[in-house]
Amino acid sequence: MIIKNFLQLATTSTRKQVLRILEAGLEAINTEQLMHEQFAYDAKTDTLFVNHKAYSLKSYDKVVVVGAGKMVAKVSEGIEAKMIERISGGLIIDIVPAKTQKIVSRVGTHPLPSSANVSATDEIIGMLEQVTERDLVIAIIGGGGSSLLTSPQIVSLEEERKITQALMDAGASISEMNTVRKHLSSVKGGGLAKYAYPATIISLIFSDIPGDDISMVASGPTVQDFTTTQDAMEIMDRYQVLDRCNMENCGLKETPKEAKYFEKVHNILFCSGQTALLGMERAAHDLGLKVRIWNKAFSGEAREVAVQILKDIRPGECLVAVGESVVTINSPESEKGSGGRNQEMTLAALLSLPSNTTFAALNSDGRDNSDVAGGIVDNGNLKIAQSKGIDLKSFLDRHDEYSILSDLNASIMTGNTGSNVSDFIVVIRE
Repeated sequence: MIIKNFLQLATTSTRKQVLRILEAGLEAINTEQLMHEQFAYDAKTDTLFVNHKAYSLKSYDKVVVVGAGKMVAKVSEGIEAKMIERISGGLIIDIVPAKTQKIVSRVGTHPLPSSANVSATDEIIGMLEQVTERDLVIAIIGGGGSSLLTSPQIVSLEEERKITQALMDAGASISEMNTVRKHLSSVKGGGLAKYAYPATIISLIFSDIPGDDISMVASGPTVQDFTTTQDAMEIMDRYQVLDRCNMENCGLKETPKEAKYFEKVHNILFCSGQTALLGMERAAHDLGLKVRIWNKAFSGEAREVAVQILKDIRPGECLVAVGESVVTINSPESEKGSGGRNQEMTLAALLSLPSNTTFAALNSDGRDNSDVAGGIVDNGNLKIAQSKGIDLKSFLDRHDEYSILSDLNASIMTGNTGSNVSDFIVVIRE
């Protein structure tokens, strides 16, 4: 089981159904299984197959693998397992190490970038600057890559960290955040493709972006960018980022716009939240539930998303959804609690639960800004909280969901899943 505390949480038949549906979503995006089904190499013909499309490698001298994201360790292991003799080298950055031989593995930080991330990114840049038009670069790009793959140019690393934190606290969407990030770093917004030019790139993209705009996944390092520094500055002004960071100004750089850098780039959507959504829908059907896809790309404030889906669910129905919410932090730093957007959504749901309803939300990478993936609650949790006189709203107001959900036996534990596509919501109303 991917959900490690499944049995502990499955205290009712409905909770068990919700957990089985979540488990199915996680299984659908299992990186090792996806690599088995969607990535193959035929050494006899020197042909690579990605999503059942063939790419002849006969004209390439070297094959180099680079990547950044919270699934690249497992993907790089899968690539080596299929074609290690054809690989010349490479380097990837993840939050966990990879067990690879030819591809160098570096461990970075998330959600904020660090000097380790910058150092590893510089290694990738140095590697790409050595490739030629007779080489192939296999890029692995996914959620978490905006932090892991970073090379600040005009601003300092510390300033980039402050700007990132300010945007998160202000409730900026992932697309808004990544629009700004593209213009802070030389590798984002198509920058990686520019460094690799004139080599050919096959980019395996694991989307964590609602709606799957691949130019926003990890801030689009291999995708031509059509945003501008003006777009980035308008977002920063909207969220008063410079005031939040106590900065007088912020230098922004334009992303590569020349079409030549992208003519030999093959960007492939390898996995997304839609894969998980179909898996959850199928599991709900198999359980005999009346299932409805509530949203294929939800967004907005976590607590508002929770309230809305609970308003929409009808008795006898199961709703499933994928997307990514945000949490706006208005509390002083000293009053901020611990938790993540899915835990906040779960606690908000607990305060708005209709009768006979079970609600769950989790982060597909298994780390909802903490060591838990998310939470699951029902009317039984609410009764326990009320009997103990717990003021749930006060916990929600200071964004302190982690401890209270743990106390209520409502925290979902998966550990690092090696996947990262989106957040999941499952709701059943009896």
